[in-house]
Amino acid sequence: MKKLVMATLVALTMAGLAWANGQQESSGGSMSNNSMSNGSSPFYDLSGMAPEVVPFTTQASAEAMAKDHTVIYFFAASWCPTCQATYKNLKAHYQDIPDNVRLVVVNYDTASALKTKYGITQQHTFVEIDAQGNQKKIWSGTTTVQSILAKA
Repeated sequence: MKKLVMATLVALTMAGLAWANGQQESSGGSMSNNSMSNGSSPFYDLSGMAPEVVPFTTQASAEAMAKDHTVIYFFAASWCPTCQATYKNLKAHYQDIPDNVRLVVVNYDTASALKTKYGITQQHTFVEIDAQGNQKKIWSGTTTVQSILAKA
């Protein structure tokens, strides 16, 4: 009986340590805990890039923007090398985006409902929407402001 109790205690201790280690690893990366479950994207620092480049907040706000602007969703992931290259180009050239265009950066990892709505199956995808939120165009592979605008 003593051996069974000791084995159980050892197993529980090991399980607890494994769980604690997993919790530490999941919160210790380079991403901040700013990634919101609503699909917004503070995981990329967009400060100073508004109004041309903004984080996703809600579908309603993007649709409202689309009444007066061309709105393009950019489904990006912080771990995606192509997304990172696009972000660097956006940071350097966001002021080249015309006043009538808004690029809305969407967190690919957390925006499940939006990905489902537009059939998004890979990060680094762009979707142009109308004022009702309907998809006008969809594409991927562009990494510069110039090439994004050429596709829109």
